Amino acid sequence: MIISFEFIFLIVFNVYLKNNFQNFTEKEFREQAKIVEIALENEGNSILKKIGEHSSNRITIIKKDGKVIYDNRKQGHESEMDSHRYRKEVKEALNGKEGFSIRKSNTLNENLLYYSMKSDDYIIRISMEYNIIQKIIDKTIFILLGIFIFLDILYYIIFVHYIKSFYSKKINRMKEILEGNGEISSIYLEDDIDLKEFWEIIRKWQFKNLNNLDKIAEEREKLSKIVSSIEMGIITVNRDGNIEFINNDSEKFMDLDINSNLYYEKINDVNIIKFIRNFLNERKISKEEIFFSKLKEYYILESHYIENGDLYIILLKDITQNRKFEEVQKQFITDISHELKTPLTNIKGYLIALLGAIDKETKEKFGEIVLKNIEKFENIIKDFLNITKIENSKIVNRYDVKINDVIEETKDSLVSRIMATNAKVNYNFNLKNENGYINIDKEKVITILKNLIENGIIYNNKIPEITVNISENESYYEFDIKDNGIGIEEIELKNIFKRFYRIDKARGNNLAGTGLGLAIVNDIISNYKGEIEIESKMGKGTKFKVKLPKA
Repeated sequence: MIISFEFIFLIVFNVYLKNNFQNFTEKEFREQAKIVEIALENEGNSILKKIGEHSSNRITIIKKDGKVIYDNRKQGHESEMDSHRYRKEVKEALNGKEGFSIRKSNTLNENLLYYSMKSDDYIIRISMEYNIIQKIIDKTIFILLGIFIFLDILYYIIFVHYIKSFYSKKINRMKEILEGNGEISSIYLEDDIDLKEFWEIIRKWQFKNLNNLDKIAEEREKLSKIVSSIEMGIITVNRDGNIEFINNDSEKFMDLDINSNLYYEKINDVNIIKFIRNFLNERKISKEEIFFSKLKEYYILESHYIENGDLYIILLKDITQNRKFEEVQKQFITDISHELKTPLTNIKGYLIALLGAIDKETKEKFGEIVLKNIEKFENIIKDFLNITKIENSKIVNRYDVKINDVIEETKDSLVSRIMATNAKVNYNFNLKNENGYINIDKEKVITILKNLIENGIIYNNKIPEITVNISENESYYEFDIKDNGIGIEEIELKNIFKRFYRIDKARGNNLAGTGLGLAIVNDIISNYKGEIEIESKMGKGTKFKVKLPKA
């Protein structure tokens, strides 16, 4: 107990010393900063070098924009120093407060204690090595520790030779009371009133603990019922591999007739056993989707680790319904594409023949409108087919292809769009291969470029101008597609990759997008293990940056 108090005292005293040293240092820095401020006002910047040379502390003068104009530790190299505007103590000084902090200096690579003060035109900052203060504090604490060790040894000697024999009588008396079934009233301890009071405290503590144990048992029973009712399998395993708890939903994965609690003997599915084994070995929180062929069900397995109890928790969430819904959605896209494609092709053929045979201006006009709407339906069908194809094939088929071939095929796929809008599309590329070869999935990359360029043409209220820059580094190819379109509001950015999602303004303008183009792009990039970034400003256009990893 005494050692605990001594330890607490040393901690508190250490904090007290630090605070006092810091307060004293802060006061000293404040006075020095005021001296520098007065010197600057009276004699200008010429006095800085003289002050810096005679000061053991580091003095830094910082403009309000964060630029360092003087530092006595980095004289002549101030221009090479980073902006100090966002340093903690400088920010506090800029806000009208005195800045004070302890942190590692990026410039000197050592721990410093900083003080900052705002003058009319500058921030004056004074600092010193924090290690100096720490050494003084450590020395003081070390001396106190030696004193405490000496006192502890002295106390132990007294306890062994005197106090132990003195209190042995009281301990024997307490033993007599305890052996008397705890009836303190049956024995009157005239000279041990303090012992009687102590016993009454123990009895109250005992009754309180018994009540707490009853409450804990009730809470455990409630928790067990709640966990058992959750529609998710829960398995807990200890470090030795023994199962400590399973709920009702996880029983289907157990051989309940087996008496062993070892997870690899109790669990009847090899996938779960492998998942738990990896978790026990690596202690790495992970998530994995598994299809149980016997049950014909899909599950998400999640692992969680409770460090205090050295307990491993495995959650099994049934996502079969979600998978069925996705399959229904895929089938719907396939079916509607198949059903619409043939009649729309026939209608288009008849309308083209009709336009060629009849010269009446009105009928031609209406015929052209119908033809344009049919083209819209065709675009929808193409997008349906593309997104279904992407979902059914996750394979990235990389091979060497000439960049000029990619650009030409992209242009061919956009001819009608470009001609209808007089769009200007410029291609620039900077590749390492002298002959312009890149190793990509040609079909998927053309689809990405086609959809992003088309996006810039469709969502535009001016003559579209699109710039495509293609470059590479050691690990990935980068495709930057920038347009001068209507732009995308920041609130819309999180939704634009959702299927069938179209911005409200685009709907109102009857633009010809299907709401699938960016979803297709996102799915391809996801399968490619790539990245896509968006920068957009309303009325100024949008820039898509696509990074596709090399093989």
